[in-house]
Amino acid sequence: SPRLPGMCPVTRAMTLPESPLMGNLTITWAVGGAIGIDETAIMYGKWDVLDKKIFDCISQPTKNELDSFFTILRDFEAMEGKTAEEMMAEVSFTTVQKGFTRWHSSQIKNIQSLRNLPPETSFSVNVDLSRYRVGDKIAIYSLARVDQYWVNGIAGATPAQSNFVNARTNPEWSSSNRKDGSSIDGRLDFFSVPITIEIGPQPGFFEENTPVEVSVRPSDEAFVIIEEELGGVITYALAM
Repeated sequence: SPRLPGMCPVTRAMTLPESPLMGNLTITWAVGGAIGIDETAIMYGKWDVLDKKIFDCISQPTKNELDSFFTILRDFEAMEGKTAEEMMAEVSFTTVQKGFTRWHSSQIKNIQSLRNLPPETSFSVNVDLSRYRVGDKIAIYSLARVDQYWVNGIAGATPAQSNFVNARTNPEWSSSNRKDGSSIDGRLDFFSVPITIEIGPQPGFFEENTPVEVSVRPSDEAFVIIEEELGGVITYALAM
């Protein structure tokens, strides 16, 4: 379904009760659309801290935006005298992992048909969310940097020329379509649509300690776009 501005925190959301079990929460993700996965990790932190103009689920954050955001964030934290643990609670990263997707030659060399492709490569990590309290909303992003071999693997080789390579290896590259005005900007790092976890109250004695999905995902049929020219703003209505 189309994504609405400002709806990122509720696109994929669930409530998990405050519990000691939150100290060892397993997150599993897959990386697709590439061949080699040079780096992948999980970024997580409070939505209250993240700049929603950068982390909007519609556009990918640029390197300059990320550098500026984290510089300002850490400076404010230092000024407030926050400890390293408190800084981690706001935004932190898991250990970097790497691997190959199912399209890599090592994965498909003995495949006789696309029907027999192996499953997507998945990664897992355990995170500690026990420091968060009832009412906290945590954004969980998977990040990836892919296919860097095409530009780093062969010494003295001619720099990449194709759109396919430049789009995922060269943040200085851009290509525009004169007919429709669309453009593709190269980049190094890719962010997923996040999952939001809201910390709920501990369950009662007879209640289950289970996740509750609270995502707002309007179906294509229920999504209505009302295009009204109000100073160039398009307003959206949801038919629930």
